[in-house]
Amino acid sequence: MTKRIGIDELQAGMLIEQLHLAGVGTLLHDIGKTKVPLEILNKPGRFEAHEMEIMKQHVLRGVEVLASTTDLGDSYVQPALEHHERVNGAGYPNRRAQKDISQFGLITAIVDIYDAMTSDRCYHKGQPAHHALQLLYRLSLEGHLDPTLVQQFIQVVGVYPVGSVVELNTGETGIVKQVNHETPLAPVVLLVKSAGNTLLSQPIEHDLSEQTETPHRSITTVLSPQQAGIDPTLYLDKKAA
Repeated sequence: MTKRIGIDELQAGMLIEQLHLAGVGTLLHDIGKTKVPLEILNKPGRFEAHEMEIMKQHVLRGVEVLASTTDLGDSYVQPALEHHERVNGAGYPNRRAQKDISQFGLITAIVDIYDAMTSDRCYHKGQPAHHALQLLYRLSLEGHLDPTLVQQFIQVVGVYPVGSVVELNTGETGIVKQVNHETPLAPVVLLVKSAGNTLLSQPIEHDLSEQTETPHRSITTVLSPQQAGIDPTLYLDKKAA
């Protein structure tokens, strides 16, 4: 019998085999950018019209690379081909509408936007995860992305995604280390600054869903890393005290 992943784990009810295909395909979806001239790929400013057309070619170049160098099937190639298609038919390269886009393509479109927004790129600094989630939600309302898959993505990533810098009701500053899907407003956080805004010598881990002391800590706001003067990546790989 084929094992099916539970809705709490994946929210989409995909078979394990399908999940593997989606994962590998998504990892390879931008491989066509290796065929884009570096002066365009790494340009820090806005693209000129002709540069954008060259940039868009990474989609079909990626399909060519995957088709010519591997024995991968359509399930691996679809993310590369369809990650810039939009459910309203306004995407590229083939202006496919939702009925003509594979589920892998619909998923990769969401992941691609989230990653582009939250990662440091030559043309912008990565934005806080909650800003990216807000944009995804808005794009789904405007008909660009599949609204059901966007909602499922937000549920999986969490209200406060891993790496979010948050301020607590105690005045302390923390970094979200782990999402608690049963209690999405109470993740596991690493406290890195005291209520007096003093940087702690070692981060202190607290699971906000399992508190015995009073008053209970809770998240009051999300901060940008620049606002807090904290680089979350420096803490997430460290062992908490």
